[in-house]
Amino acid sequence: MRAMDARMMRMGLLGLLMVGMLAAGACRSGGGNDEVAERSNERWLSMRSSLMLEMAHQQFETGDLDRAEQTVREATQMDPTNAGLYALGGRIMLERDRLERAYHMFQAALSQDEELATAHYYLGVVMQRWQRFDAAHAAYARAYAIEPDESSYLMATGEMLVELGRNAEAIELFESNLRYFDQNASLRAALGHLYLVGDDPARAVRYFREAAVLDPTDDTLRYEMALARAAAGDHPQAIRDLRGLLDEDRLGERRDLRRALARSYRAIGQLDEARRELTRLARSEGAGASDWQRLAELSWHMGEVSDTLFAARRVIEIDPRMATGYLLAGIALSELDKLDEAVVMFDRAIALDSEDASGLILRGIALERSGQASAAAASYQAVLERYPEDRRVQRLLERVGSETN
Repeated sequence: MRAMDARMMRMGLLGLLMVGMLAAGACRSGGGNDEVAERSNERWLSMRSSLMLEMAHQQFETGDLDRAEQTVREATQMDPTNAGLYALGGRIMLERDRLERAYHMFQAALSQDEELATAHYYLGVVMQRWQRFDAAHAAYARAYAIEPDESSYLMATGEMLVELGRNAEAIELFESNLRYFDQNASLRAALGHLYLVGDDPARAVRYFREAAVLDPTDDTLRYEMALARAAAGDHPQAIRDLRGLLDEDRLGERRDLRRALARSYRAIGQLDEARRELTRLARSEGAGASDWQRLAELSWHMGEVSDTLFAARRVIEIDPRMATGYLLAGIALSELDKLDEAVVMFDRAIALDSEDASGLILRGIALERSGQASAAAASYQAVLERYPEDRRVQRLLERVGSETN
């Protein structure tokens, strides 16, 4: 790396020497040429600082931040008017996570050259990290206005509009530039996400498909297209897409793909296939409580009580602080007429999540079925204290009251 720096310095040596000779010649020609000599000296310093800026960029790109910072510092002392030096210095500070110093460096760059797009862009990065999204948007938009050919500036401007909740403006910005950036997959993927969030999955599918054609090596685009198809109700095609992805060796163990596949199977009523996918997930290495929870919920939906209880107990074993596991176990135990055990499970669920009224209601039903009408009424009353307009619970309480009279 030092040899490369030396070569770069030698490349500019002849030019620098020639400028220096011109400056010296002007000085010897008499005092009347002092202004010419001064301008020649400034040009010499400018050329040298530009050469050092190029070298600092090389050092920065190779990750040698210490040497890059030193080079920038020396070059700035030589030519304090070079905006590019301050901009690169700011980027170095960003890499070091020294945001305040970076901010001041980018401001210094813009004080020398208000049209330096990179300084506006990286100033936007600082503002974004500070979560000052209005200021970040303004900086990105200014960078894009200066260099409208730079797609990253366009994307950053749109992303800040989304952060500000101005999704419609982001869509308008991106769509108005589709023809200009006709080979940009990221732009179309961003539109796909925006339309998916905006509850227009059919249009999202269109943009994800275009993005996938432009970048067929990006598996994420194919996955997102499948999710958009599922959201649009085209589950058969989503299943084909997901199965195709999972059949590829490098993607066969992607858990997110298999979860999405199970959701689509369930959506079209292919419950056995959905359970097969969820069982594979739950029994695979790295399975979590949520995987067993999905399996328990589907098993209950299919009327498989014993399987529901088994999966619910696995949820409890993996994450004993997860209230849903106890609720599912209690529901299964109630169905098996093990009401005392069910009440214990509901009590644990209530202790873990006192905001969820489901545990109190289910506890009341189990107590009522076991003949403990007063205890059941207390559970229902506790729910009504929180949700006095809940007609369902009012009816349960009335029923228990009529039984006790």
